[in-house]
This record gives sequence, C-alpha cells and structure tokens, in this order.
Amino acid sequence: MATVYTYPLRMTTRNKLPEAALEFFRKQGRIGGTRRAANLTAEQRSEQARKAVQARWAKQAKKASKKGTK
Repeated sequence: MATVYTYPLRMTTRNKLPEAALEFFRKQGRIGGTRRAANLTAEQRSEQARKAVQARWAKQAKKASKKGTK
C-alpha cells in the first residue's frame, strides 16, 4: 500500500521530505497542470497567457528602471 501524504507537511525544507513524498508531489504536479489546461476554454487560456505576459513585462520594466537609477 502506498503512503499517502497530505498538505501541509510539517517540515521546513525540501531536503527533509521523504523521497516517496517528493516523487508523489512531482507526479501530481505533472498531472495537475495537464488536467487544468484541458478544462479551460480557449478564451480562458488566452486571458491567462495575456496576464502572464503582462506580469513578465512589468517585472522586466521594474528591473530596467532599477538599472537606470544606479
């Protein structure tokens, strides 16, 4: 029988997690993103992509403004 781990685990660092727990979380993470994307409409995917691009651009603009002030 497989060990079931629930969130939150009361451990502070990733290195302290049992290897079985790490493997379980990796597997669930891969499955979760695929399932989530399959349930989104094209419009929802487009909206999320648009927000992600805007966030990246804002982050780059913030870094560029910090470089210009030095």
